[in-house]
Amino acid sequence: MTETNPLGYEMTELLPTEKTAIQEVLVTSNRRYKEVNSNWDEKSEQRRVDDLNGWRIETQNRFTDIGFVVTVDPFDIMFDKVTGLPVMVPSIQVMGKTEDPGEFDHQRMARETQRGLFDGRAGKLKNNVWVSPESKF
Repeated sequence: MTETNPLGYEMTELLPTEKTAIQEVLVTSNRRYKEVNSNWDEKSEQRRVDDLNGWRIETQNRFTDIGFVVTVDPFDIMFDKVTGLPVMVPSIQVMGKTEDPGEFDHQRMARETQRGLFDGRAGKLKNNVWVSPESKF
């Protein structure tokens, strides 16, 4: 199933290796966000904004490097359920791929799933459902 998002990029199903790449970028981005937000008391307001904008650009570039277009908002606000106070939580939304993916490659999806490239569980597909190699099916 392919749908177009508001920016016009095509959204497609993700292959296991693409999901893994996205997760790795998210982990790195989260670590960097924590580093950028450290010692906020010692930084001027403008320095904080500059640091967050730098993090936003760095995150967008990391996703571009693995072939995805994202929107990043380091200034997204949520309200803490316990205290009711506003908390700044970054928002990252995958909008599409940098290149036209064409038709979804179901054969590649099956190969990557069978080899366990996403979750480390190698197996086989039977009627589009993952089955453990030890299974009697």
